[in-house]
Amino acid sequence: MRLIRLIAISLLLSTSPFTHFQAIGALPTPLPDFSGTWKMDLDLSSPKAISDLVDLTVVISHNPPELHVKRIIKEKNIRSVSAN
Repeated sequence: MRLIRLIAISLLLSTSPFTHFQAIGALPTPLPDFSGTWKMDLDLSSPKAISDLVDLTVVISHNPPELHVKRIIKEKNIRSVSAN
């Protein structure tokens, strides 16, 4: 009898707009935070991809729902020499 009552209640709740329930006392699921600074390891990268780079840093600031990505690229100072 109790099982039938639970089935009837669950059927009623599934048709209502309030179907998202959370257990009382349960902690809310934390949102991921992608904020941080990452530096490219030039030793683990292929030489062609980084031949002109001295440093590559990626700075991410995460303020939901926005995600800002800033690349800081330091290139080798290559000067062209013109022949006269």
